[in-house]
Amino acid sequence: MKRLLLFTFIGIVACTANSELLSNSQSQPKAQVTLDKTTQKRSASLYKCKDDKIIRVVRITESSKNTKKVKTDEINLTFEGVTEKLNATLYQTGKFYTSIHWQWLETTENNSLRSSVGNILAEQCIEQ
Repeated sequence: MKRLLLFTFIGIVACTANSELLSNSQSQPKAQVTLDKTTQKRSASLYKCKDDKIIRVVRITESSKNTKKVKTDEINLTFEGVTEKLNATLYQTGKFYTSIHWQWLETTENNSLRSSVGNILAEQCIEQ
């Protein structure tokens, strides 16, 4: 009988200790990463493509206060209600942005959006 009471007491103490640990870990706020909004600028462009397809491109430019370098190596592209973040890659004749789903090519003559396997999603896109 004494053993049963002892094990019951140990079980109760263990359960209350676990619940206190859980409540303490949930009440502490997680560290949040803050962005310096004073150095960020956005510019949006709207493209009208063949077959009345619309593409919206938002460029995020981030400039440092200490140097005058401007970072423009990614865009947010919205097509048919879906937004993807695309990263710049090297290309011979224009700006080329890619993600795992899309490829966006900007040239002086023609802008086009393709799927990652090469299917044309929108072509002959002209900035409005």
